[in-house]
Amino acid sequence: MSDRPPFLPSAARLIVSSVNSFLHFVPLLIVSPFSRPAAWAIYMHWGRMACRIFGITVTLRDDNNGDLGPTPHLYVWLNQSSLAEILTLQVLPPVYKIANVEYAVMPLVGWTCLLLRDVVIVRQWKSQAKRGIERAAARLARGEAWGISIE
Repeated sequence: MSDRPPFLPSAARLIVSSVNSFLHFVPLLIVSPFSRPAAWAIYMHWGRMACRIFGITVTLRDDNNGDLGPTPHLYVWLNQSSLAEILTLQVLPPVYKIANVEYAVMPLVGWTCLLLRDVVIVRQWKSQAKRGIERAAARLARGEAWGISIE
């Protein structure tokens, strides 16, 4: 039990993070129907601020030495062990995501899936999930960059 973080700093981070989320979600809600680049900038700033609040440092290892090849790009997360990994998006160019409905229904942070025009799937409904993946693949073929987390 000695490795538990102190209560007051943890509670303060939770409160500050909640305020950060609200202060970013409202502008994202207003801007997203009109400008994907502006919405993405708000989303990235939200993530950077969350990382500062929780003391998280995000780095990107580029095994391609900056040469990603022709567009579009598909980014694949090979493991997802926590919700903090969504913050890694701040180091990528704007991407659309394939998200599980369980994530998409989470207040504020999950709702961004709809605001950023991601594809939300219900993995348990095989035909719906397949149609969602097919929609994302068609959009990838049209030149949009995508990200997916393989769990």
